[in-house]
Amino acid sequence: MGSYSSTQILIFRTETKKSAERQRLCYVLFRNHHFPLQRNRLKSGSESGNLLAMMLKAAEDFKKRTLSALPTLLEKVAYICSLQTGSGGYMHWGFTRAYGNRPTQDAIYAAHMETALALSHVPVREIYQEYQESVTRSGRVADILNPDSFILKAPINGDAILSAHLRLLQDSVVALARQERTTHQVA
Repeated sequence: MGSYSSTQILIFRTETKKSAERQRLCYVLFRNHHFPLQRNRLKSGSESGNLLAMMLKAAEDFKKRTLSALPTLLEKVAYICSLQTGSGGYMHWGFTRAYGNRPTQDAIYAAHMETALALSHVPVREIYQEYQESVTRSGRVADILNPDSFILKAPINGDAILSAHLRLLQDSVVALARQERTTHQVA
């Protein structure tokens, strides 16, 4: 039994101050999808079309229902990173149950890429202000933003520069949060 590959392309756009610049950065290619051949027949176009429709629906649903509940870009990226497994996939039981594994993985991957790229263009000062707003809003540090467990990781795609940049942002926010906590304890 053989297989054939198809690459699906999904474009996500962000509306930002520098929208033209960021839109170019937020094009996301789905990873190659391998469809098994059964008795040397290709799956029908409607089946692969259904897969694409399911992926688009999952991506839209993840952004509108899940990420929209988080008010800041920092919280969105930190939340997505909390879903990422050591192998680079994502664990989201509800989405996997509703959409299946492949659409869930692609939807979260696309959102992760988009938000991580957007966050990489925000100055550290503004990122820390988002952190402080989150703490002020909830009256405590949310689990995903706890300096002891806070993680910003890039999607697994081989982009070492994005990965290093997010690690520097994470280290900066954690250092500022710990410094602020130490300063308040001394006072």
